[in-house]
Amino acid sequence: MHDFVRTTLSAQLCPHLGVHQWESRRTIGDVGLAEDDDGLPGRSDPSDDLLHIVIPDDIRELDAEVAAYHREIEQARREERRSRRRSRFLPRWARGGLPSPVFTVALIVIASTGLLLSVFAPVTQEQPRTLPISSLAHPKVAVGRVGGLLPDVQLVGDTQRISTRAVRPAVLILVPATCDCAEQVRQIVGQAGEVPPAPYTVIVSAGQDTTAAKLADAREGGHGEALGVRDVNGVLARTYHASATDPTLLFVAGDGVLTASPTVFHVGGRIEGALAPLHF
Repeated sequence: MHDFVRTTLSAQLCPHLGVHQWESRRTIGDVGLAEDDDGLPGRSDPSDDLLHIVIPDDIRELDAEVAAYHREIEQARREERRSRRRSRFLPRWARGGLPSPVFTVALIVIASTGLLLSVFAPVTQEQPRTLPISSLAHPKVAVGRVGGLLPDVQLVGDTQRISTRAVRPAVLILVPATCDCAEQVRQIVGQAGEVPPAPYTVIVSAGQDTTAAKLADAREGGHGEALGVRDVNGVLARTYHASATDPTLLFVAGDGVLTASPTVFHVGGRIEGALAPLHF
């Protein structure tokens, strides 16, 4: 009876192997051995390994394997149904993973337009910084007075000489020798830069004193935004009675005219009112 059950189960569980005839087998313990044509066990051909299936005594021991087999079959069927649905609703050009022709054409048009614009766009060059200055005035007011021109003095820098009448509009900062006025200079330069376009800021020291150059380069002073020069003969300091302790400011308009009385600047002072007329 046991041999009949085992033979029947072998036929039912292994139909996918394409086996219509099978050899009778007998078991030794839990191991099934196929019998050769000569009736001797254990001498089967290696190609017959697929038929060496161990059949348990209790068929319920195969429940887990049968359930796993059915799950695999069902999973394969679901994948096949999904594939059919995708093929049904997707256009042919999308089934192979290719982008939409419309999308591709749009990209080509955008790229071509950008290339043409970059090639044929007009080339513009940034204009150099210019200040709205006018021709040098010829006022009737005497030189050195408010409403008149500055004295024509050559100011000496590190590598060049400039005329007092060539730098305009400008704020000239006359500083005494060894002036400890970096904070005043910082505030003056900062306020001058707040009125666009900013006038030139020129720090002037008298004689051979190099205080102006040091203040122009100081991080807490001009910070490289002001020009430090020397009035070798001290003409400006004498003409405008510059302070011996604090910076004295001269406001020069675009036409070279002195627009306001010399102003001694102290920390916290404001000069917006004096800066406004420099461009007119």
